[in-house]
Amino acid sequence: MYIFVWRRHKKIFSIEVLKTFLVGGGVEKKDTKVVFLLFSSVIFLILFYTSFSSINRSFPYYFFWDMDRYVTLDVLLMQEGKIPTTLHHTGFGTYFLLSWSQKIAHWWGVISILDYSDIRYSLNPLLGTAEVTDYFRAHEPLLCTLLVLVLWLSVICIFSLNTWQSLILLVFLGTQRSLYLQASFIRTELYSVFYWSLALLSLSISLKRNKDLAKALLITFAGVFMGLSYLTKVQSLVYILIAPVLYLLLQNFVKTDINYEWKISRKNFMRLAGLNFVFFFLLVVGAYLRRPMGSTYASSYPLNGIGVAAVLLPAFLYILEISWLEKSSFCKKWLKFWPSCRFIHFIASGVGLSFFLHFLTPVTWGNAFRYLFLDAKMLFFRKPFEDTIRVASLPSEMVRKIIYNEWPLLLNGILLIFVLVLSKNKKIKLYSLTLVGLAYVYILFGTRGIVRDQFWNEIIFGLLSVVFSAILWSGGAKKWVKIASCLALSLLMIANIFSAKHSKDSMKTIFAHYCCQLDKNFISMHNDVGLNTGSFSEIMKEKFSQTFQQLNGVLLQQSVNHLNVLETTRSVFPNSNVNLKNVGILIENMPVWNDRPTTVLKRIPAELKNSIVVDATNAMPSGLWIHRKGGTMHTEDIEAVSTSKKVDNIGVMTRIDLQIFAVTDKFEAESKPYEYWNPTGYKLELGNEKESKVYSVFEIQNYDEYDSSQLKDVFWIIVRKYAI
Repeated sequence: MYIFVWRRHKKIFSIEVLKTFLVGGGVEKKDTKVVFLLFSSVIFLILFYTSFSSINRSFPYYFFWDMDRYVTLDVLLMQEGKIPTTLHHTGFGTYFLLSWSQKIAHWWGVISILDYSDIRYSLNPLLGTAEVTDYFRAHEPLLCTLLVLVLWLSVICIFSLNTWQSLILLVFLGTQRSLYLQASFIRTELYSVFYWSLALLSLSISLKRNKDLAKALLITFAGVFMGLSYLTKVQSLVYILIAPVLYLLLQNFVKTDINYEWKISRKNFMRLAGLNFVFFFLLVVGAYLRRPMGSTYASSYPLNGIGVAAVLLPAFLYILEISWLEKSSFCKKWLKFWPSCRFIHFIASGVGLSFFLHFLTPVTWGNAFRYLFLDAKMLFFRKPFEDTIRVASLPSEMVRKIIYNEWPLLLNGILLIFVLVLSKNKKIKLYSLTLVGLAYVYILFGTRGIVRDQFWNEIIFGLLSVVFSAILWSGGAKKWVKIASCLALSLLMIANIFSAKHSKDSMKTIFAHYCCQLDKNFISMHNDVGLNTGSFSEIMKEKFSQTFQQLNGVLLQQSVNHLNVLETTRSVFPNSNVNLKNVGILIENMPVWNDRPTTVLKRIPAELKNSIVVDATNAMPSGLWIHRKGGTMHTEDIEAVSTSKKVDNIGVMTRIDLQIFAVTDKFEAESKPYEYWNPTGYKLELGNEKESKVYSVFEIQNYDEYDSSQLKDVFWIIVRKYAI
């Protein structure tokens, strides 16, 4: 049947349909070649994702406590409708994406906690926090892979390249060294560049569209993504300036006729320009009047050039539109820039719309207004880092950055020389030089002399190298030039692949001091950076009556092994939706029930100390009914596992490597209340400041199910028998 479908509808499965959808035109290739390109690119993307994920999973959740910690705590704060307090990045695009992803994951039961209230009622608050941090970190390999894909599509939808040339460009983009670093921990620059890549793809697709509505929407979407990029990381500003120049360069290679005479009426353009001017004027004024909150790295908030441009540029376009309607001489002087002005109208509209995305976050609408203006304050009134630009150190900083990126910069320079020498189009030469010039300005002023900031440099120079190569390959360059550029790309690609093998060891060396400071940073009791970390610290203080340092070791040990802890507890309680909120550790002054946080352990047998505690009675039953009482494992009846009408049953599954204990005050220590409960003689004492009770411990020998309504005062202990 599958062969029949393929033969009858094989064109549906070819990349021709995808490319037609993206760029509005067909491809002049045989089906076999485009199908080969499709499957080859998918295989390479899977390999990229696998390699990125391999590095990501090599490190525990606390490996890089900087952004990992603050992003996790900020998003948890947003889920309660509050404003994140680490605003100096500003990081909005990261929070926007992760907050929705976390909400969906929590709804599906993938993660245990959603906000601070879930942490507050967790038996061990570090477990759920560790799980969410790992979940957020897992986005990085996917974003790196999608970034490579989007940048690649932005280039190949413009140029006419053969299959092997397209694949070389894909592999080159996917083997850049900095991607392996960005894939390992949460960084806002990755999100910022990803949004920027989506803007570039929208612009590339718009070049192949002649209809006004489609072209206008695509350029507006590009503006939205540019706005998101800037709202996520202020360092993306030069990237945003680079995008229109790339657009001007790429339009020289579009074979379809582009109609720049918009059919949209001039009055509508005037209205659009007026709306942009009013919006950005109100945004800048509102941001100026907003008092900063939380902790930022900016000591003062003077009006900078970006804020001035945000008002003056829409004002200038508005004046230009009015003068055009009046046929004034002022307009005639700017007539040659008219297509660019119309382009900026839609870009500015998209950037303005990106600010309204604050209202699509979990933050309440009242806080969304404050959040929007606070982000704008960071963008338009933020004083730069005092130590970012020091004139005396600029030469040495430039040398350091060039040495670190020597091979990508050398390759880019060689390809640029080929383009300048061989291209007959003056516009192509001008735009190519401008792009490289902006990239070097960015190296000098826009990035710091630290390893993770080299991501900005490598991505932009890597993309420009890909574009220059595509220009040479798709143009009339001689065969030896094409072979030489292809060979240069391949050599750098191979070098990057070999260096990627050592990325893990390099990261261990570079960030070793972060790993050693977990107790002082990730779960610190100090409000050191923002109000969110203070909220987390307050919860920790509320839950533990004794000093945090005394509990730090055992709590941390359990949180580091949170994946194994969750797997163990879910296997022991197969028909309960146990998650990490219901799991704790058996040490003094720790609670054992989610709904009774003030009832804590006071006296514990030494043999059971530091074991896993599970409050399965407060976990929602899953409705799974094992229907095999007494641990009988000799039959495979078709009804052995089914959906039970007894949804309040709790099943306890024994394992050869575990000891399972039930703890209750309902039965005497010498009694045998259930068939598979054996008395152990152990005693535990639980209570609060006013009273305490002694509880008996029973070991469970075989699988059985129990009515949860009759076990409200029972909790379970899991002990590993063997060191494995």
